[in-house]
Amino acid sequence: MERKNQLVALIFSLVLVIGLVGSFLGSPGEAFETLTEREGSYGSRVEAFLKKNLPFREELQKWKVSLKLISGLKEIDSIFFTENRLIENLTVEDPAIGPKNIDALRRFGSLTDPAPTLMFIPTASCIHRPLLPKNAILFDQAGFLEQSYHDLHRSFYTVDAYDILSACADENLFYRTESLPSQLAGYKLYAALGERLSYTPLPLSDFAITPLRYDCYGTLYARWGNGGVRGDAITAYLPAKRSPSYRVLHSDPGGVRATYYTLYPLSASMTGQDMDCILGGLSPRIDIENYAAFPRRLLVLGDRYALPLLPFLSLHYSEIAFLSPADCSDTMMEALAAESFDQVLVLSSVEGILNEDWSAALEAYRVAVPPASPEEPDPDGPIVVIPTPAS
Repeated sequence: MERKNQLVALIFSLVLVIGLVGSFLGSPGEAFETLTEREGSYGSRVEAFLKKNLPFREELQKWKVSLKLISGLKEIDSIFFTENRLIENLTVEDPAIGPKNIDALRRFGSLTDPAPTLMFIPTASCIHRPLLPKNAILFDQAGFLEQSYHDLHRSFYTVDAYDILSACADENLFYRTESLPSQLAGYKLYAALGERLSYTPLPLSDFAITPLRYDCYGTLYARWGNGGVRGDAITAYLPAKRSPSYRVLHSDPGGVRATYYTLYPLSASMTGQDMDCILGGLSPRIDIENYAAFPRRLLVLGDRYALPLLPFLSLHYSEIAFLSPADCSDTMMEALAAESFDQVLVLSSVEGILNEDWSAALEAYRVAVPPASPEEPDPDGPIVVIPTPAS
């Protein structure tokens, strides 16, 4: 193996040297200016010149990745290539964030009566573990979920997404080029939440699966830097017997920044990422109004993993307020504390709860929640029953 790696390195080095010589010979005047001018550092000038003039630089990058795969390397930049798909390995950036979030959620859950519902969604590296190398070093998401649900069971009703997704792991539950559940996974989790949130899920047969975009490439593909992965197809699950009218508002600390009248705005993907055609992408706050639904309000706190579920949930609520605590300002959370909701749902990926700090936002909300008012006394006073003496 060591000799094979040395051979791969030698081949790539020769190709790179040929490319470097070609870039200087192709633009000798510009190369001379790069080496002799005094503005900026020498290294930055050479790097800028090579990015502009290095021939076949994209092909060289693909060769580099391909040679690494040939040498036996299975993971590049925390991304596994397997079964014609990319799977991101979950890495914990700061071990202190997860426990802080769990503690903040415990205090948040105690503010709501009845208790809110909570679902943590495992990532593809957990659900598709059999597709990964046997010696891959992975974070124990199943163990984290078990411990987290145990720590939060007094403050939340929990719904286990791990068992639901694991039971159908051979289906297309995640996109090939993005760490995001597919709409199919969103439907399965929506169906599982029905009993807890007191709605009757529509059967899958009631939806028309409508393609939105083909050949979409997510953020994993850009990081991968190599071919061999087919683009994703993004679909919408539209109720065949209903055609609700929606308004979707995207807000940030500065106010409303986008308004759509569909759950799947194709225009958003033209100016942002391909996956943004689902609800318009992620924002600190997204408000969904369904003018045809029975009047009741749902608050959802979560991350981008919640986006595939929100179109399904919107069938049963006249208003849904989704907030990403990691992206919200204290002012937004304080304003949220003055609103009232019929139900509360925490819907986050394991990755989000481990790497995104929610604690400050949840504390701002907790402090701003008005204290519970004592029960008003009965103006007629308590009813006293006087037993009749025995005769």
